[in-house]
Amino acid sequence: VKEPGGPTLVTGPQEVMTIREGEWEGFWHRDSVRWLEIECAIERIRFLAKESPPLKRVDPESFDFGVSLMKPETGKGVDSWAAWELKQLEEEDKAELGDIYADMEKHMVPPIQLLLNIIAILGKANGGDRPIALMAMIYRLWARIRRVDTDAWCDQRAGHWDRAVKGSSALRGALSRLLRDEVARVHGHSVGTVLWDLEKFYDTISIVMLVAAGLERRYPIRQFAMGLIMHLAPRTLRAKGIVSKRVQVSTSIVAGCTQSNHFARLALYSILEEAHAAVSPERGLQQGPRLPLMGSQGPEVHLTQFVDDLGQQALGEGPTTVIRVLGEAASKLGRSLKANGFRVSPKLTITGSHPRIPREVLDQLIRAGVLPELTEEQRAQVLPSQARDLGVASTGARKRGTALQRGRIASAKKRAGKVKVLAKITKRARKLFTTGVLPEAMWGAEGFGLTPGQLDSLERLGAKCVAMPAGACRTTILALNFAPHMHPRVRYLWSLFKEWAHLWSNEVGGYRSDLIRAWRLRYHKLIVAPRRWALVRGPMTALLASCMDVAWNPYTPINFKRKSGAELCLSNMWQIRSAITEDIWDDAWEAAT
Repeated sequence: VKEPGGPTLVTGPQEVMTIREGEWEGFWHRDSVRWLEIECAIERIRFLAKESPPLKRVDPESFDFGVSLMKPETGKGVDSWAAWELKQLEEEDKAELGDIYADMEKHMVPPIQLLLNIIAILGKANGGDRPIALMAMIYRLWARIRRVDTDAWCDQRAGHWDRAVKGSSALRGALSRLLRDEVARVHGHSVGTVLWDLEKFYDTISIVMLVAAGLERRYPIRQFAMGLIMHLAPRTLRAKGIVSKRVQVSTSIVAGCTQSNHFARLALYSILEEAHAAVSPERGLQQGPRLPLMGSQGPEVHLTQFVDDLGQQALGEGPTTVIRVLGEAASKLGRSLKANGFRVSPKLTITGSHPRIPREVLDQLIRAGVLPELTEEQRAQVLPSQARDLGVASTGARKRGTALQRGRIASAKKRAGKVKVLAKITKRARKLFTTGVLPEAMWGAEGFGLTPGQLDSLERLGAKCVAMPAGACRTTILALNFAPHMHPRVRYLWSLFKEWAHLWSNEVGGYRSDLIRAWRLRYHKLIVAPRRWALVRGPMTALLASCMDVAWNPYTPINFKRKSGAELCLSNMWQIRSAITEDIWDDAWEAAT
């Protein structure tokens, strides 16, 4: 504990919990002076909800639907219901619970017994606390039953910058940025990216602002009212069997609720909408997904969101242009975030295709008051050679990002050692290679690919996980223990094609012609390069190099020729999967013999 006379060590469990309680109360009780305003806002929402058309009564069928969405191991809330217990209820019990839900929706208030959220405190690897909310199970089930309306709202109302939507993922959001960087660099343009880090995002959301945003964006009113009341319920911290006193809440929402991501969208929508409006064609900047080859249309600034992870990406004719437009856009967004109560962490990262770009953009953010003055050590953290963008390396297409993937493979090797020990006890442990070791090693590989040497190491891990005897054929061992499509090389190349098909269909509509030209330029360069992996800069060249490694001819972004001469098209993904499996295993058996 930091005190005027110096740090003091506190070891008593209850004393430690009291300190934690004070720290979190500082976030959750920030807007206590606005409590009357918050009460009025909640009452207004409740009134509008009660006046709105009633929802369809919760019947056994919808009850079963909601329960099917719950994980059996989900932690218990204050009502002490377990998910597996709900699955065992008889029909009359389901009907009784339906009556409770009908009363909740009639009066737009949950039973008082549910109005306490348990916040389990877990430690972070790099220090600090990670709060995990355990809401009452009865409410959690209700929110899942009623999520059909909120999910439909998301499909219709999410901003075009939002990547946390159905059919997308954090990986796909990062790959989209990597591909835009890569194509721009092939055409000789400069790029720069600011990856924002919002400290304690959920715990700094203003309830008054959230209510206004929900009404403006026409969020489903009944789900909104019930959700807000539950999120504003008192909270108690719990860690290692020790609990705190109840903490009243006037700020923040609970992370982990079915509606939390939707509430996060609402909280940021007007801020991000304003940031996009500021990047107007009249001011020399372009909005949306278009990536022209600059010229008279000027530079571009793209803003994307994945829940609380925000990224701003600028493309321009040279470093000076990118520094100007990215610095201006980032400064405006940063000031707007702070003005709305969010805390911009100095742990954000900035990358660029030229060393000047991240340095000078950072200086602009400091001058704008978005960030404080930083030490040299802090500046080095903000300006890494390889940033982490939603778990994938980001380098501004200056070089191939490999550090994160090497770390994941090293971690997978340690896990494989443990699986080997278990495999000697029970053969069932062998499946941990395909369900644990391989996914850990390969996550994010679609960004910069895996070299033949790295794929060899994954094959060795597979053999290790089944306790392969000395001198045995590795290919035979993999064939005997795993399904054909689970071979590391098959699984890797298939994942590359899957993500490429998504990028081609959903992310490159505005710059497809530029992508085709970039593909041709890199294709002709890689096909004659003695060390093609040294030229990989993103998902496009990763796919090109990986296809060439298996003797496929990727002559267009959607057309590929197998070494047998057979033609493949990106529109027929199952044909591609079959071809990958067949060719990889043919090569493996040929090498083995």
